[in-house]
Amino acid sequence: MACLDFAKQIAKDNNCYKMLLTGSKEASTLNFYRNARYSSSDKTAFIQWINM
Repeated sequence: MACLDFAKQIAKDNNCYKMLLTGSKEASTLNFYRNARYSSSDKTAFIQWINM
């Protein structure tokens, strides 16, 4: 979790108010972030891929 704490401090130092986006659907990955006290219930993302 030290890497997340470090990233959070960088975000704070640069006046960011939110951070972290993952495209993972792996339960172990999602549980890792939940255990680090990140919330997945606050935002909803909609993505439309554009083929170029």
